[in-house]
Amino acid sequence: MWHQLERTFLRSIGKQSLESLATIPTLMTQRFLITVGGDQLTGKSTLSRDLVDTSQVQSIVSGSIAQRSTGQTMRDLAADKGVDIGELSHLLASNTNKDDNDEGSTSIVDINLDYKTCQIIMGKHERDASMLILEGRQPAVMASYCTEQLSVNQLPFRVYLKCSVREQALRYVSREVSETARQEVEKYLPPGDDDQLLSMESVLDRITGQPFAGHDQIVAGFRANMDRDADDKKRFDLLYGEECHYRNEQFYDLIVDTTNIGPQDKVQMVADGWLEWLVENNFGSKIVST
Repeated sequence: MWHQLERTFLRSIGKQSLESLATIPTLMTQRFLITVGGDQLTGKSTLSRDLVDTSQVQSIVSGSIAQRSTGQTMRDLAADKGVDIGELSHLLASNTNKDDNDEGSTSIVDINLDYKTCQIIMGKHERDASMLILEGRQPAVMASYCTEQLSVNQLPFRVYLKCSVREQALRYVSREVSETARQEVEKYLPPGDDDQLLSMESVLDRITGQPFAGHDQIVAGFRANMDRDADDKKRFDLLYGEECHYRNEQFYDLIVDTTNIGPQDKVQMVADGWLEWLVENNFGSKIVST
């Protein structure tokens, strides 16, 4: 499973990349690890933030809790290279290796972010934290790789969030435009239409030409974003192989459909699931066979 991922790291990061990961000093104390993945607008950031304050987490974790999103990792990556975010994208694009699979600049950014995620999981950063919560597209995949192929001592609890296309669409309008705009769009996406709305393109077809305020802005936004998740999957398939992408449910210990549940119910389900998982998995400690 991991051959293509390792090949990508070696080619794009450098010949010593795998050795560098393997030789990161092992953490001397246990650090709980939770990864939160899923498509856009499924509630990953909210869950990661809210988990910290749950009674379940507070009762187990006595020290500090570090949270990392893809955006934070991107900022750290830029700092490592001594540039700002805009310069980072340009720098990584200029270092693109065009000889193998003709990867675009976005893919090079993906590779660097995923490698940085592996470094974080291995303990190069946040070493004093008692718990680390990683949120983004690929952290569950990278945590699985580190657990299976490298010397990380702590098993990750891997959460996947999903929701219906209809709910994703309404959340997009609420976040990017306004709650009033959401109420307008919802008139054309009535409850019970989940089976008919199978993609953002089908949502676009439904709302295009309808008389509601902000129509042009909303339609343009849908058109720009409707293929984002599918495009991400295609890139990860190309980089790491068809199994090593965040939508592969084999990488997760808990899958939560957030379509019809609120933030509090969602965080409660994940916190309860984590406690059950700890009991069933040696409190998250990796058992090494002798």
